[in-house]
Amino acid sequence: MWSYGQWQTFYHQNPQLSHMHNHSHHWDYSRHMRRAGFFRGPSRILWFTLGAVSVAWYMKGKERRAEWDRMMGDRQEMWNKRVHDVGQRAESTATQVADTSIESAIASLESLRAKLEERRKNSGQ
Repeated sequence: MWSYGQWQTFYHQNPQLSHMHNHSHHWDYSRHMRRAGFFRGPSRILWFTLGAVSVAWYMKGKERRAEWDRMMGDRQEMWNKRVHDVGQRAESTATQVADTSIESAIASLESLRAKLEERRKNSGQ
């Protein structure tokens, strides 16, 4: 790439191209304006607003998640209680069924024993 000095000699040798150069004055102007502080205010306000909105949005989401967790914790507790109650009822029902089955089996065996004794008496006479 050409250095500035080479371009300068090129422009001096060609006066019809003297209005052309390799840099732009408006860039210098914008740099000067930035250094003076004219472009700082709106961008700072914009970034501050964007940051404030994002922090507020994050905090609201955090509150919603905490509320949801609390609500679901209560529901989970209720669900665990219901499952425990159903388990207790199933256990008591199973115990009752087992007791009834055992009692009926014992009654059947006693009746068979009584019939067997009666047959022995009848056959032994």
